[in-house]
Amino acid sequence: MMLVNTLGAVISTKFYDKLVWVPTLAQLKLLVPTDLIYFPEQVIQADNQVTGDEKFKVHSGIAYTSTQPVKGKTFGVDLEAVLGIDNNDVVRLPPDVIDWLLLLHSRGTFAINIFKRVPNVQEIQQFKKRYLEGPSATPIHDSDTSAYLIAAMLRMYLAELDHPIFTQEIYSVCAQLPVIAPQSDSQADQHPLTQMQNLEQARISFVRSSILPSIPPKTRQFLTHIFALFFSISLYSSQNRMNSHNLAKTITPLLLRYTKDNIHASFAHSQPLPSCSSVASVVQVMILYFEQVFFDDICTILDCDFVESESVLSSMVSVLRNQLSA
Repeated sequence: MMLVNTLGAVISTKFYDKLVWVPTLAQLKLLVPTDLIYFPEQVIQADNQVTGDEKFKVHSGIAYTSTQPVKGKTFGVDLEAVLGIDNNDVVRLPPDVIDWLLLLHSRGTFAINIFKRVPNVQEIQQFKKRYLEGPSATPIHDSDTSAYLIAAMLRMYLAELDHPIFTQEIYSVCAQLPVIAPQSDSQADQHPLTQMQNLEQARISFVRSSILPSIPPKTRQFLTHIFALFFSISLYSSQNRMNSHNLAKTITPLLLRYTKDNIHASFAHSQPLPSCSSVASVVQVMILYFEQVFFDDICTILDCDFVESESVLSSMVSVLRNQLSA
């Protein structure tokens, strides 16, 4: 730190002004997905001397929050265990998640860099602490409550799930996602737009037939609600700057878990590119073509036989409101 402080003005004053110092790895976790970072043993030992009883542990050299599934708790839960289901096979989301989704549908759609922009550490810590104390302690519905804080709650919920949405087994399936390939003789006469349309259709079909079946049904409906929000945000990317690519790049690390053995390969999975078979590319397809990818689950949730593009998002929001008031 002393060296950087000394050379800051020489290196770049603009860069130096953007540096943020955090005293512990636990606080770093609130700013960036630390599952992406390999911490040397010396760093862990030094951090343990500072943090004391902080809930931040290390397993196989990879840092992660130690939050464990606790009955009645909000974060660190087993998702399949907390998702209810009614007689019509419609999944009931946890009330806290419904609250966040509804508030983000109403406040986050036009928020610039929503999910990408993160409030400061102290603000997040204080808000989360009050939130866990109960509704009376945190007036989350007040108009003054920032959409970025609510998005931070949803980010932490996804990152701290007991089991990741995308497991190790799904990685190898994602690696088979169709990508842009050199033209064959049969494609030589095809218009580039036609080739791209064919690629996108192949990607949609692949996600529907190979990725979604690998995800438990209740978790899949949970994702349908989550990606309905991301899809809604992406529709207004000209105002909020969060298109499907930026959302996928921001959200994917929250859906993964990294181990010492796969961390380098997993970095590649965080890049959503037409030429890349990665989890992030799959996530981008899920956002960009939400209605086609999640068609079956949307029909189950809305109890319909076909999806009307003009009303699908408002209908999904209505389902959440009904669940919250039930």
